[in-house]
Amino acid sequence: IQNGKPIFYMTASFQAPETGYEHQKTMPQAPSQDSLQSETDIARALAHLLPPQAKEKFLSDKPLEIRPVEFHNPLKGHVAEPTRLLSISYAVFCLKKKKTDHSRKVIKV
Repeated sequence: IQNGKPIFYMTASFQAPETGYEHQKTMPQAPSQDSLQSETDIARALAHLLPPQAKEKFLSDKPLEIRPVEFHNPLKGHVAEPTRLLSISYAVFCLKKKKTDHSRKVIKV
């Protein structure tokens, strides 16, 4: 409590480790992220096949970089298992606030 008002509130639950049902699958083997092409790079290689209305959307830089292990061309039919291995990385942006001059000049007359 600070100045008569709560500044922190927490609800916590604790449980001792126990054996039980494990529902998480093991991570499958996948190639190194550096060996994979990004979806944007793949789209740029296929730019000549994209309709003009879709080019800007597919060829622009995005905040998430997705690198599929196996590329499924949406322009061709492809039947596969309902799983997909991919690598996702993200860009971090730092926006700086523009400095403004709040000083006022006084002119004596």
